[in-house]
Amino acid sequence: MLIGISDKPTASAEFLARFGYSKGPAEGTVQRLVSQSDVIDLRDGSGFVPAIPGTGMIDHVAFRATDANAVRAMRRDLGTAQGLTEVHDRRYFLSLYVRDPAGHLIEHATDGPGFAVDEPPEALGQTLFIPPHEAERAQDLRVMLPQFALPGEERIPMRDLPFIHRFHTPDDPDGSVIVLLHGTGGNEADLMPLAHRIAPNATLLGVRGRSNEEGINRWFRRYDAVSYDQADIRSEAEAFKGFMDGAIQSYGLDAARISYLGYSNGANILGAVMLLHPGLVQRAILLRGINVLEDAPTPDLTGTDVLLLSGTQDPFARLAPALEAALRGSGATLDARTLPAGHDLSATDLDAAKAWLDQHEAS
Repeated sequence: MLIGISDKPTASAEFLARFGYSKGPAEGTVQRLVSQSDVIDLRDGSGFVPAIPGTGMIDHVAFRATDANAVRAMRRDLGTAQGLTEVHDRRYFLSLYVRDPAGHLIEHATDGPGFAVDEPPEALGQTLFIPPHEAERAQDLRVMLPQFALPGEERIPMRDLPFIHRFHTPDDPDGSVIVLLHGTGGNEADLMPLAHRIAPNATLLGVRGRSNEEGINRWFRRYDAVSYDQADIRSEAEAFKGFMDGAIQSYGLDAARISYLGYSNGANILGAVMLLHPGLVQRAILLRGINVLEDAPTPDLTGTDVLLLSGTQDPFARLAPALEAALRGSGATLDARTLPAGHDLSATDLDAAKAWLDQHEAS
């Protein structure tokens, strides 16, 4: 049974009749629509504020079509109805979409041919299929998507740590780990494709910043583009240290084989973590990083290797020298380069980061 709400209940009921529903009993503001297999209770929602996406509303309602010919016949019958789409071949089924007079999105779709069209039923769920229009991004998507263990396979027991995080384990892990810190508006999976290209056999640990700026993920609060909440930076840096201590212990990570990769806002918090909590980070790649600490301390970073990549066209590049000075002044071994790029990453970043990490992982 489906319970629907419409501010145009009579028109909606008449529209739904074409999908095999007829009027049944009515009670108060509810009109029951009956088909051979199920019922819809259509409630008069006149006067109520309509829902909006993201608030728990239903996205669309799907009605079963007997076969492909039924979908095509429905397309002809609907004519120029509101929001009507062409018939879509989804490979596994055929469908069309249309909106009823009240604006509800309705799908009319076949059951077949089904998932067995491109793999045998006994193998269903074992192979990830990428849509043809995403073929160029197929490898990146495979790395970014969550990994699932089939029954009987080894699983990583995820721990309740201060930051949302996710692992990507390659087919042939070599014991090294790269911890990933995304830029503003990113998430824990954003840098996984880049990191996988840099070190194909490294286990990736993507971490999500906890600061939220109008729905945008960040690592700490800011007042404007170059003014930052110093107390929040220190608080989040301490929380990140706690997260890493917990991750190393909980997941059995080899601290000596952990490298860190941060981009933009992620590189900024990573720089702050190194200065505020020396000893945690031994190897770091900072992509478009700047110094965000006022009165930055001068800890002993002897033994810490850092690659800092800035862009010649990056409007924030003018702020990178302060981070260079802070790291060098604290004893870090710093390789700072300015690449012919903007704030966005380029193929040159990949090449430089890969060569640098190969050298420092081997040493």
